[in-house]
Amino acid sequence: MGQRLVINIYENKEDKKRMGNIYYHWEGFTIPGIIESIKLLKYLDGSQDIILDTLDYLHNNKKEKSNFKNSKRIVHGGLTDKQSDIDKLMELYPEIDKKYLNTECVNRNQGLLSISKADMEESDYWSEASTDIYVKDQLIDIGDMFFDDIGHTFDDSFSSEKLDIDLYDLKTIAETNQLIEKLKVVQNSDIWLLEQEDGRFVGTID
Repeated sequence: MGQRLVINIYENKEDKKRMGNIYYHWEGFTIPGIIESIKLLKYLDGSQDIILDTLDYLHNNKKEKSNFKNSKRIVHGGLTDKQSDIDKLMELYPEIDKKYLNTECVNRNQGLLSISKADMEESDYWSEASTDIYVKDQLIDIGDMFFDDIGHTFDDSFSSEKLDIDLYDLKTIAETNQLIEKLKVVQNSDIWLLEQEDGRFVGTID
């Protein structure tokens, strides 16, 4: 069972062109992945510049990390260190704050933003679960977050019987919170629902 999550970022549901995507190395379980996607979607509500605000979100996603010598440092999310992503960012924002180009403390567990076509496709290649967020509409597609332990998609008859909700429709934040509450009741070890910290459900987004 994998854990690699990719969040695809779109300006709105009518525009099929991705603005970017974020790769997380350890968030590809159902509820944590959905919750992280909702956090980002809420953060970007009303954004006037989605890429810069996404970078701000990732730079604020900080964690203390220890290395093998037990020395500690603060890491955060940010742009990948791929030259094509750096070049694309510089093309879009020639006067951008240099902190966004410094990838020394950027960590894949905190989120890696890709904005070039090639690097977004590379994130897709490594992804084991994904969501699509539509910033202007404040909608989310979480249909790809439901798998069994051998990679099959969530059974439709099971979802309609147990959850009484269509997993594959675009959802508002409120509808997604309702789904999370329903997932707490489902006890099926063959899907990615129970893989969370200490085996507990994380809860809803306020």
